[in-house]
Amino acid sequence: MRSCAPSSRSCFPRSHFSRTQAAPEHRCKPRCRSISAGNATTASAAMCCSMRSMPATAPTRRHFRPTKSRHRNPVGCGASLKGIRMKQKEIVPVIPTREMYLGEPKAPVQLVLFGDYESAPTGTVHELLRGLLDEYPEQLRYSFRHFPLTRLHQKAHKAAEAAIGAAQEGKFWEMHELLFRHRLTLGTISLKGYAREVGVKNKHFLDQLINGDWGWYVQDDLREGIQKGVQNIPALLVNGQLLTRELTARNIRAAIDEALAARESAAKKKRA
Repeated sequence: MRSCAPSSRSCFPRSHFSRTQAAPEHRCKPRCRSISAGNATTASAAMCCSMRSMPATAPTRRHFRPTKSRHRNPVGCGASLKGIRMKQKEIVPVIPTREMYLGEPKAPVQLVLFGDYESAPTGTVHELLRGLLDEYPEQLRYSFRHFPLTRLHQKAHKAAEAAIGAAQEGKFWEMHELLFRHRLTLGTISLKGYAREVGVKNKHFLDQLINGDWGWYVQDDLREGIQKGVQNIPALLVNGQLLTRELTARNIRAAIDEALAARESAAKKKRA
């Protein structure tokens, strides 16, 4: 049986390959025919081994053309967003509690009360200060700061947020008074009802209250109180000084008179 000698020529013509590209290693085999030994055929007709290879086509480079976008500035990495309309949420500034006061804005005596809406003593001091505003109509400026003791009063923080939410529509003091009157029922749904009762028109009031949109401003009041040395409530600042006496009407009135006298003496020294 004769073996098929490999052909010396490659099945792939060189014309199909560039100078830098080598022809593949595969080479075709020559034709083989069946061989008979005597009268018996020892091998069936062999298929032709020297099939002509299909000419290999040289790889071609594909050139991609960038597709034209309908937008002059398509969105992508580093692309400009000019000309693309995006709906943005309107940012409304929140009025902090320091902007809410009773009395004269440039009064010589500034009173700042720290407390929370579940504290009965805070409500009592608040009523005293409201009465003193009538006694000193042009000498006092009274404002409130939220200082919720959440370990004792679990609902005080949300009540403070509700008061700030009502303040955005000019209803802070109405809400303030109502929360003190209902200090034992300050659940979230009740707070929504109180806001509606004082005239708040915000349709998203409950959602904002649940999401804590006004909680950061309560924390601002807490930080201010800690910086001033407030530890318990109610706590009263008279011209920035923490009043350490018991917060009775007599002691508060005496502190106001002392502050007015100190201011008058300071004014006399400047004139002299």
